[in-house]
Amino acid sequence: MVDPVPRTDCRVITTVLYTAGREISDTVTTLGAGVDGSVRRIDTAYNNQGLAYLYTSYADTAGTQIVNQVENIYTGLDQLAFQYQAAASPGSGEF
Repeated sequence: MVDPVPRTDCRVITTVLYTAGREISDTVTTLGAGVDGSVRRIDTAYNNQGLAYLYTSYADTAGTQIVNQVENIYTGLDQLAFQYQAAASPGSGEF
């Protein structure tokens, strides 16, 4: 499912949901004047329990230029135990 949402600051965000209704991708397809476009897309991955465990931010709408990634580690009781973050080296294009 794709749900374009016009915003008051002249951005257009396209949200992609999978069959369970969970958001898997959020993409800014159009930027308004003065809006920072350093992150254009955020993808979310889910574990077997349906908990969001991996968030990946991209500099482009295609999802090829990773700028940041956050991983959640849960306990056996589905409680957040650890959270790790990694960011791309500025200007290197390497993650």
